Amino acid sequence: MAQMRLAWWRDQLSLASQKRENSDELIRALAAFEGEEEALRKLVDGWELLLSEWIDPAAIERIIDSRAAGFAALARLAGRNEATDAAMRAGRRFALADLATKFSNAEERAQVLEHAASGGGERIALPGELRSLALLDGLARRSLRKGGTPLLDGPASAWHAIRLGLFGR
Repeated sequence: MAQMRLAWWRDQLSLASQKRENSDELIRALAAFEGEEEALRKLVDGWELLLSEWIDPAAIERIIDSRAAGFAALARLAGRNEATDAAMRAGRRFALADLATKFSNAEERAQVLEHAASGGGERIALPGELRSLALLDGLARRSLRKGGTPLLDGPASAWHAIRLGLFGR
């Protein structure tokens, strides 16, 4: 059933925004992503990969790339083309942290954490217009530093999120 729904999303995102199903609120909201439909289709593809029985390193890489494409699209839509690479790096780290918290299979989880360790834990500078992405990146960096804990795992993470939201670091 989930694959059918994802196929519907892929079909809708292949249409011009004025030809999409207009009864779905999210589809109407995605009209703001005009010109970034490819990034949205990549997100759908990434979600579809998560439905697989076993996720190998190549699939993990494709999932990470699909989420990074979404972050990069947000940077372009915000008019910050110069921040596209930084947004992609933040998107990759967020995807890794999110996957680490979602995988129950120890081997898949270990692959994700190993992949994250190879990417480094440096802070990624993003402009103020992309503070929401900086917040997700900061929470992801904290999660991965703690071995793949949930992004929001208690009062300390909430304070971390507030600090990131207020100051961007």
